[in-house]
Amino acid sequence: MILPQAMRLMIRPLGVNINAQIKATALVAAISVVELTYTAQRYIGSTYKPFEMFLLAGVLYIIIIIIITIIGQGVTYLDRKARMP
Repeated sequence: MILPQAMRLMIRPLGVNINAQIKATALVAAISVVELTYTAQRYIGSTYKPFEMFLLAGVLYIIIIIIITIIGQGVTYLDRKARMP
């Protein structure tokens, strides 16, 4: 009985917390940046094209951040839908 009512109140705080955890966690940022840079450096060693590889790594990082932002906006949308009578 209480769960459907509580779900409406839980959507926004859970979504905001998950989004903040993903964006602000140093471990996730370090892993993604370090891994992308390391992978780009490996490919630079075999292709000798540093500009293209680092550009690709930057674009991939931006895509990751955009996906996280879209998920955050989806949570906001769900929150608005849940609050409508």
